[in-house]
Amino acid sequence: NCSVSDESIINKDYTLPAPPKGKSWNKKIAWQEFKSDNITEQKYGYILAYLENVFYMETEKANEQLSSGVISKTEYKQLIEKIKLNFYGE
Repeated sequence: NCSVSDESIINKDYTLPAPPKGKSWNKKIAWQEFKSDNITEQKYGYILAYLENVFYMETEKANEQLSSGVISKTEYKQLIEKIKLNFYGE
């Protein structure tokens, strides 16, 4: 039998707010929106958690592709740079 010790966790709204028009979330944009009071600290935390998860999953996928020979080291480095750019922003 599996149970959650704090039922309020299940009832919280973890929905990410929409990013500014024409943009995607990254750490830089999330910080700017938080500092401008456009998002709450809680939503800022949700965005960071989401971005970190995506970063981790994409990095793991790139590592698997490299180790299985699907991509070259050069392609891997380019992919990692793209993943970092998506995470941190410009």
